[in-house]
Amino acid sequence: MASGDSLRTWVMKSLTSYSFAVANAILEKMGLAKDSFVPTSKVTDDEVDKLYQMGKYDFQAPPPFMVILCSIYMLNLASLVKFPPILT
Repeated sequence: MASGDSLRTWVMKSLTSYSFAVANAILEKMGLAKDSFVPTSKVTDDEVDKLYQMGKYDFQAPPPFMVILCSIYMLNLASLVKFPPILT
């Protein structure tokens, strides 16, 4: 039988992977996501190096994906906040 911690870990991994799969399927149906494999260059450009020196990072993620990722991040962050009970 699985312990409580390993079960929680399994649930988090499952929910995360299914959430990304559903988000990808929806984006594909809406025509916003394209399946492609583009190898990245490991050599830095002058422009990328200049941005790095200024403390800015370019993750080069598509905007719809970043919206979903940030929404999930904010939901996880909100789940850590303990709200007072609602008085009736």
